[in-house]
Amino acid sequence: MIKKSTFQRAILANGIILLLTLTGIFNTFANQQVIPNQLSLNTVIVIVMVGITAYACAYPLRNSTPLVAMANALVGTLSLAVMWTALLLVDSLVNMRFVFQNLVSLNPSPVTFGETVRFVATETETIQLGGIFTLFIFCAMMGAIGGFAVFLSLRTQLVIGISAVLTVVLALISTKINGIITFPDAAAFIATFALAYVVSWGLNRKREVPLPQWLLMTVGAVLGAFVAVAFLAIGTDEAFARGGILRGIGSAPKIIDMGQRDLWWGLILVLGITGLAGAFAPRAERMSHNTSVYFILMVAILGLLNSAGRILPLESALAIFALLVVGIAITPSFGGKAHAIFTELKRGSRLQSRGVFLLILAGVVMVAPQFMGVSLANNINLIILYATLGIGLNVMIGYAGLLDLGFVASIAIGAYTIGILTGPNILTCNGVAINPNLITLDEINVLCTGRIDFWGALPIAVILSGLTGAMLGIPVLGLRGDYLAIVTLGFGEIINRIIYSDKFKPLMGGAQGLSPIPVPEIFLPVGDEGVTLIFGNSTSVFYLYIFGFLLAIFVTYRLSISRQGRSWRAIRADEDVAEAMGIHTIRTKLMAFGVSSAIGGLGGAILAAQLQSVTPENYKLAFSINVLALVIIGGMGSIPGVILGAVVLAGLPELLRELDSYRLLAFGGLLVLVMLVKSEGLLPPTPPRLTEQARLLSQAEPTGTD
Repeated sequence: MIKKSTFQRAILANGIILLLTLTGIFNTFANQQVIPNQLSLNTVIVIVMVGITAYACAYPLRNSTPLVAMANALVGTLSLAVMWTALLLVDSLVNMRFVFQNLVSLNPSPVTFGETVRFVATETETIQLGGIFTLFIFCAMMGAIGGFAVFLSLRTQLVIGISAVLTVVLALISTKINGIITFPDAAAFIATFALAYVVSWGLNRKREVPLPQWLLMTVGAVLGAFVAVAFLAIGTDEAFARGGILRGIGSAPKIIDMGQRDLWWGLILVLGITGLAGAFAPRAERMSHNTSVYFILMVAILGLLNSAGRILPLESALAIFALLVVGIAITPSFGGKAHAIFTELKRGSRLQSRGVFLLILAGVVMVAPQFMGVSLANNINLIILYATLGIGLNVMIGYAGLLDLGFVASIAIGAYTIGILTGPNILTCNGVAINPNLITLDEINVLCTGRIDFWGALPIAVILSGLTGAMLGIPVLGLRGDYLAIVTLGFGEIINRIIYSDKFKPLMGGAQGLSPIPVPEIFLPVGDEGVTLIFGNSTSVFYLYIFGFLLAIFVTYRLSISRQGRSWRAIRADEDVAEAMGIHTIRTKLMAFGVSSAIGGLGGAILAAQLQSVTPENYKLAFSINVLALVIIGGMGSIPGVILGAVVLAGLPELLRELDSYRLLAFGGLLVLVMLVKSEGLLPPTPPRLTEQARLLSQAEPTGTD
C-alpha cells in the first residue's frame, strides 16, 4: 500500500525542509504579514512546505484509488511532523545557534503554531505538548488534502494553485499597489465592460451573419455613456465622502469624480471607450479577448485593495482569491469561442478589430504612469527593460538556437555610446581630458562642443551595437553549443575589462564611469513658445522604455514570420539540413547576431538615459545570466513568454524586496522546477500554422455586411 517512492520523496522533502528550517527561514519572515493579525508569511511557508510534500508523495499514485494516494501523502506529511518534533527536542537540549547562527528558537514558532512546547516537567511547570499535537493534526489534514488534490484535473490544479500564489503575492504588495485605482473608478470600468460584453455576446451568439462593426461600436459607446450618466446621477458629495457608497474607506476617485469637476464629457469619453472594448471582446482574437478580460479582472482586484485601505482583511483576500479562480478558469474557454467568431469575420473586419484593441491598449499605456507612484513606476520600468533585452536575446537563443552568454557586452556598448556622445569626455571636448566633477555645467557647455543629444546618439548606439555583434559572429560561425557560449562569454568579459581599463579612462571614465548624461528631451512646436517634454523621472522615462519595447517587438515579430525567421528556426533545428535546403547559413547567423545585439544596445541606451550615468559595475556577467534565465523560463522563441519571464524574474523580486534573503534560492528553485515540469517554458511558442494563415488570407469574403 505504501510505495517505496513515497519514502524516497519523503526523505528528500525532509532534507530540504530541514535545511531551510536551520537557515532561520521562520525568523526571516517573522514580521511579514499576509493578512494582518490573522495570517503571517511564516504560516504560509509551513502550509506550502507540507502541501508540496503531500502532493509530491501522492502524485505518482494518481491512477490508483484515493485511499492509497492519501495514505502515501500522510506518510510524507507525518514524517515532516516527526522531523520537526525531533528538531524541537534537540533545540530544547542543545544550543544549536552556536552552529546555525541565523536559527532562532523554534519554541514557539509557526511549527508549533505559536504554542510553547515543554518536553520535561519541572517543579513549577508541567509537560506541554499541545503544539506538537496541533502540528500532527495539521500535517494529517494537509496529507488528506494533498492526496485528494492529485485526482483533480490538471487545469483545476493549475487554476487553484496560480490563484492562491497570486493572492498571497498581492496581499504582500498591497500597500505598494492599493493606490493605483480607487474602488469607485474600478466599479465604473467593470460595470461598463461587463454590460457591453454581455450585450455584445448575446448579439453575436449563433448568428450566421456577423454584426456590422459600426453597430458594435455604437452599442459599446452608448452603453458606456449610459453607465457614465448613471454614475454622474448618483455621484453626490455624500457618495464621494469617506465611507460613502462610491468610496468606502479607500482613496477619493479620480475618474468618476470628473463629473464634480465639470469634466463630465471626459467621464463619458473614458467609459465610452471602455464600452467599446467590451463590445468588441466577444468577437476578438484570443489574445485580445483574454488580455482585456484579465485587465478588467486586475482592475477589480486593485479596486478591492484600495477599498480595504492599508490593512487587507480576510474577507477581501477571499474575494480576491475567488475572483482569480473564476477569472482564470472561464476566460480561456470564452476566449476560444470569441476567436472562433473572429475567424469567421472578413479580413477587413479582423484588421479593424485588432486596430481598435491596439488603440485602446495605446491609450491605457499612455495614461498608466499617471496612476503609478515612483516605486511602482521603477518596478514597471525594470520589467519593460528586461523584457526588451529578453526579446533581443531571444533572437539568438529562441529563434536561431545560438547560445550567447556575453549579451551584456551589447548592452554595455549601447549604454557607453550614449554616455560618450552626449557627455563630457576627450572625444566631445575637442581632445581635452576633463573631470566633469571639477568644472561647472556652463564650462562643460563651452569646452565640450562636440556633444550631441540623446535622439541623435540613440541610432548610433543601436547601429554600433548591431555591427559589433555581427563582427563577433564572423570568427565564430563554425562554433555551436557550449563552444559558442564560451566565446561569447569571453567577449563579454573583454568588453568589461576595456571599460574598466585606465588606458581608456579619458574616454570611458574607467571604474568611475561616465556622468552626467543629459536628460532626453523632445521639443514640440505647440503654441507660441512650444512645449518641451523632459524624460527626467521614473514616470516620464516609462515612455522611453515603452518606445524601445514596442520597437523590439515589432522588429522581432516581423522578422520571425518572414523568410528570415523561418531560416533561423531551420538552423536551430539542424544547421546541416538547413544548409542542404539552400539556406545561406552564414548570412542568416550574422543577421541573428546583429539584430540581437542591436536590441541589446537599444535597451542599454535607454537604461543609461534613465540612470544619467554608466558604470562598469552595471554590466557584468550576472546581467547576461538574468536575461538568459527569463528567456528560458518564459519560453525560448516566444515573445509573450519572454514578457512573462521578465515579470516573474525581474518584477516580483523587486516588489517583494523584503524577501531578499531567499531571492537566489527561489530563483534557482524556479529554474529547476520549470526545467523539470515544463522544459519548453511557461509560455512556449505556438508552432506557425502557415497553411491556416494562407487560407485566411486567400479565402473569399463571407456573405454579409461589414
